[in-house]
Amino acid sequence: MLSSVSLATAQRRLSLIDAFYADALRSALVEHNPFASLPPLQASSLPPRPLNPEQLQQLDHERRSDPIYALVRWLGLRPREAAELRPMDWTSIDGTPVLQIRSGRLAHQRCLPIPEPLMPLWQQCSGTDESPLWTVAAGLTPQRVARRWSDGLRRNSFCSASQLRQERRRQWREQGLPEPLVRHLLGGSAADGVALERLKAWLDQCQPMAAQGERMLHCPTETTQPAICA
Repeated sequence: MLSSVSLATAQRRLSLIDAFYADALRSALVEHNPFASLPPLQASSLPPRPLNPEQLQQLDHERRSDPIYALVRWLGLRPREAAELRPMDWTSIDGTPVLQIRSGRLAHQRCLPIPEPLMPLWQQCSGTDESPLWTVAAGLTPQRVARRWSDGLRRNSFCSASQLRQERRRQWREQGLPEPLVRHLLGGSAADGVALERLKAWLDQCQPMAAQGERMLHCPTETTQPAICA
């Protein structure tokens, strides 16, 4: 009766039942209220509902030249993390191409190996410049770029950036990635002792979309993609 409704609805229904028994107890119609000693209801952690695969495939095609979309879709980056990326963040460690993600606090910085299909993007973006890649030409801050990109995604598609990240989390879990590693990939906590080569093998195996060739380096919110950024 309560498992298929929201927490607020379940709490209201339980309160009505509790009130009914409490009144019956006062009227001596029952000997005790079986709901009086129940602990408070807690929200259960339900798995996110999968996004529609056909709509997602269409969105992958429409956004095939959008670098921020590729980073959110492939690596589960937050839009702001992608908008803050600088050429110097696309680097390599011991010969392995990686992406250094900054999220404001040193404890939450993480290093992600580049999956093979994103190698053309890594080759285009890597360098020594310390300025964010997609803000200089547009005259915008990373925060503004991320906000405009996220708003455009919601207006012109069936999902949000948060839902894309949830979909990536769901896919990683279904494909058997350990939970500490999933949290590390999504920027929740660091996973100790994971070799970059092993992490790259996992990311190469868990491909969310077909490879789409080279991607444009223009600001993802420019009107070069009017149907997407309007």
